[in-house]
Amino acid sequence: MRNATSQILLITNLLFSSLLFGQIYVTSPNPDGNWVDTTYIVQTNINIAQDATLTIAPGATIKFDGHYVFEVRGSLIANGTETDSIIFEPNDPNTTNGSSWQGIKIRDNSWDNTHKVELSYFRISYASGNWPNAALVVYNKQSDNSGVDSVMISHGDIHGSSQDGVTVYNNRRNTNDGLAGTKPYVHLSNLHVHNNNTAGVRVEYNYESDIKIESLNVHDNNQDGVLIVYNYDETMISIDSLRSVNNNQRGLYVYQLENGSKLKVRNGDFHSNQYHQVEVSYLYHPQNF
Repeated sequence: MRNATSQILLITNLLFSSLLFGQIYVTSPNPDGNWVDTTYIVQTNINIAQDATLTIAPGATIKFDGHYVFEVRGSLIANGTETDSIIFEPNDPNTTNGSSWQGIKIRDNSWDNTHKVELSYFRISYASGNWPNAALVVYNKQSDNSGVDSVMISHGDIHGSSQDGVTVYNNRRNTNDGLAGTKPYVHLSNLHVHNNNTAGVRVEYNYESDIKIESLNVHDNNQDGVLIVYNYDETMISIDSLRSVNNNQRGLYVYQLENGSKLKVRNGDFHSNQYHQVEVSYLYHPQNF
């Protein structure tokens, strides 16, 4: 009886300590439901399942206590506010290691569950690892028999990655199961992407996708500011209000728009990049740019 009482007191003290210091330790790999305005210490790889939805409250801080990944295969609703951002960062406050944790990877098609991702007013620091290498990745999203997946990412600060800041890769309309005319939709807006070790933003190998980019400030990345290469099959990419400066290669690099893919760029500010400010090559149909 005394042992049981001691165990209850120990558990109570641990819970009280977590609440007292505003920390919750995450050891389960499949979260669902709600994360509140407090600090979460992640001690496992996170995988939001296809039929799950995780909602993160403004002001939450998610700290990764190791080289863990935050994968979103289901739905994520993480909307901070202008005065109360959602923070994703290493648990070690002194690290500047650009692969301290593996970043956020929004991935895979919906099957029978239409997915929705909303991520706004947030910061991602010092993240990269495991392919595709970037702090924030959207890849392999597909429309399927349940409709169109949408990914809306806005008002974020992404910096310090040992690889890319943002990668949008290999998204496509599923021609076998997808609804006619539907495409995965990815919208990036009001992002500050800087001081990453390779590209700031990479848009690559997308097929029949709709990608919209607005109001980006991309600077001081170690390679290209914005890289748009190998996009196919009527992928539609639009860029409005892009500032890309002080990058170590090109401000904007466009290579191989194929099979009816189109790119529209307006309101750009490109200067002080080490190579060309804008470089465009191997366009098989120049009228699509």
